[in-house]
Amino acid sequence: MDALKFDKIDKSLLVSYKKDNILNEYELEKTSIDSTFGILKKGIHIKTGKVRAIKIIFKRRYNFTNFLNMITIYSKLSHPNITHLYEFFEDKLQYYIVMDLWTGGNLLNRLCAYKSHFSEIDAGKIMKQVLSAMSYIHSNKIILK
Repeated sequence: MDALKFDKIDKSLLVSYKKDNILNEYELEKTSIDSTFGILKKGIHIKTGKVRAIKIIFKRRYNFTNFLNMITIYSKLSHPNITHLYEFFEDKLQYYIVMDLWTGGNLLNRLCAYKSHFSEIDAGKIMKQVLSAMSYIHSNKIILK
């Protein structure tokens, strides 16, 4: 039933939408990070060797409308400080979103690691990146909750 709803997605915005087994194109690492939406794994594209983040979203756990909105938004964005959407796969039970892999942990953990060595120059660099991304998002009429 969900597959019929994907007719609402402008597939030209995606690099590719495939109703195929993701394992035909990506090697997925066994380790993963669990979350409320599903699982996040590191994947390696078999032909190119490119390393990507693969969000595996369980259809039974995620509201389709929210998912459709997320795909639509990511598809429209192109900014160096915003995760890029490369491919999208679907099978009977799950959606797979292939995105940039960002390593190094989240911003809060990085800031805590600085302890007393965090300078104004460091703060300025981070704020420039954050505000640049926020400005870009807002200029595209997207508001974060």
